[in-house]
Amino acid sequence: MGIQVWYNISVLPGNKANSGDSRCGGHQISDGEEFEQFINRDFAPPLLKKQIKKDTRDLFFSRGEDWRKMRHIVSPTCSKKLRMMAPLIQESCERLNEKMSTVSNSGESVDVWKWFGLFTMEVILATAFSRDANMQRSSDNPLTKAAASVFQSTTSRSGIRRFEGLIMTLSHFPWMVWLFRKLARQSPAARSYDYLEATALKLIENRRQSMPSVDNPSQDLLQLLLEAHDEDEAGKETSGCLGNEEIVTVIIGTLLAGYETTSNALGYTAYLLALNPAIQDKLTREIQDYYDANPDASLYDAAENIDYVTMVLNESLRLYPPAPSINRDCNQTCAVSDNLVILKGVNVSFPSFLLHRNSAYWPNPEKFDPERFRPGEQSYSPYAYLPFGEGPRNCIGKRLALLEVKMALVSILKDFQFKKTTDTEVPLSLSVGLTMTPKNEIYLNILSK
Repeated sequence: MGIQVWYNISVLPGNKANSGDSRCGGHQISDGEEFEQFINRDFAPPLLKKQIKKDTRDLFFSRGEDWRKMRHIVSPTCSKKLRMMAPLIQESCERLNEKMSTVSNSGESVDVWKWFGLFTMEVILATAFSRDANMQRSSDNPLTKAAASVFQSTTSRSGIRRFEGLIMTLSHFPWMVWLFRKLARQSPAARSYDYLEATALKLIENRRQSMPSVDNPSQDLLQLLLEAHDEDEAGKETSGCLGNEEIVTVIIGTLLAGYETTSNALGYTAYLLALNPAIQDKLTREIQDYYDANPDASLYDAAENIDYVTMVLNESLRLYPPAPSINRDCNQTCAVSDNLVILKGVNVSFPSFLLHRNSAYWPNPEKFDPERFRPGEQSYSPYAYLPFGEGPRNCIGKRLALLEVKMALVSILKDFQFKKTTDTEVPLSLSVGLTMTPKNEIYLNILSK
């Protein structure tokens, strides 16, 4: 019988683990080499692993060489071609502003977390499929309904609790996996997932039969993945590419991974700005000054070039990271230091939430202070800040998520500001699962300038 052991550790510069003094598998290792010992994610207890067949095409849960191949192909797409998706994001930003204008200065308390959830879902569907889901105005179309069903079952607070309860049950009674798998295939969420998969496969076949229009500067994730090839270390394309089923898995995985994490980032940032009006005023001035100097700048350019927008977002992600901890399996016995040896098969948890609020690394850690992230003046340890993980297996959607949030913030704060109300919960109660979400709503007033 296997036993699952969890370690909560932080490997920071200055420790022996980063000084070339550590030994994994009996040999001395240098900076960064530890990654090979902690390459795989895993959320299943040992008994359950024997019953569940891993889908190696899934980028999030794939392991070893299967993960390495897929990541090597997908990574350039998610990091180098974001500007092509910016027009799709901007359309959703404009719809969000239209909604805000209907309640601005009315004194009505708005659940901004819910609004940002609809915005994020719309952006993900647009950037994945180039489909005008128009989620913020109406959710009455099959694709949007299917996505909403899957999102609710996998990322909602109730869905997370059910998932955690299921994992706990199956870890004690692994022989029941076959029964739960059969029942799960009949659930509304499973049928919705099948619809998304069938839709994506149909779109792929249609795209393969026709070339994209050269007159349309925007491209969705589906098109970019169809065009993606492997790259060697010199950045030259090689013959590697993704099959249809692999592309579907990447796209749907991106939908699920990016939905709640991005809406949370927007919700927490709006909340912090409402509680810190001086910082909100400074951010608004920085945005206005940029447009005064660059009146024809696109929303994408503003989001990427206003340093204070990035500083505010980074500080928000420090206080409220998308995931409260990061998990890795140790695949080879590793001596992190003279006093700490991690055995093969042990699951290690890196507690990002605790690291982000640790006074050993952050002066006055509970204070919302974007100046911590002023370019060229950062004094924090890079491994004490892990909102998207770190190393070769960090979040592949990091740049897209940051771009989406920054474009939304610039678009909103050009015309509106957030204000705390009597309905605003201070401090926020948090629900911790696969992600860290507000336990209740985030109510704020929207004021127009």
